[in-house]
Amino acid sequence: MKVSLEQLVALDFEASCLPAKGRFSFPIEAGIAFVVSGASHTWLIKPLPTWLEQGTWDPASERVYDISLAQLDGEGLPAERVAAELAQALQGKTAVSDAADYDRSWAAVLFGAAGKVPFPVVDFELAIGQILGPLGRKEQAAWLAAEALALKRFPARHRAGADARRLAEVLRLLAQIG
Repeated sequence: MKVSLEQLVALDFEASCLPAKGRFSFPIEAGIAFVVSGASHTWLIKPLPTWLEQGTWDPASERVYDISLAQLDGEGLPAERVAAELAQALQGKTAVSDAADYDRSWAAVLFGAAGKVPFPVVDFELAIGQILGPLGRKEQAAWLAAEALALKRFPARHRAGADARRLAEVLRLLAQIG
């Protein structure tokens, strides 16, 4: 992977539950943040009826994210609209995630079984390695310092937009020293 910083966009999803054996998990919130500009966007996703029929809604997830099914039903946008807006926002970009396997699977659910996720989703550590080079002690110390500063600037956790902003901030800070 060799992309410019302008191409990197932090991506995060929150979901109905963590996938486990026999549990279908669906996305309930998506958030992105552009590394260079810091611009961000968040979408609450109204679950499709098939997701609710086939999926698992975990009350623990509701408590962690502070997002209820009633809130998704009332305030969430249709999944098709979120997919279209997300695809447009990430056109020609590379999404970076600190949980890429999970976020790829939730993006695949959002874009539907027949559709393909129209952008790559890469691991956060891969992007850091591209910015800093091989991760020795000095680079790992810089990474930890950037994470601590980003957490101070964006302390909210377990919401897609805030988590994406924090990831983008870490990459932006590392790019300044890399």
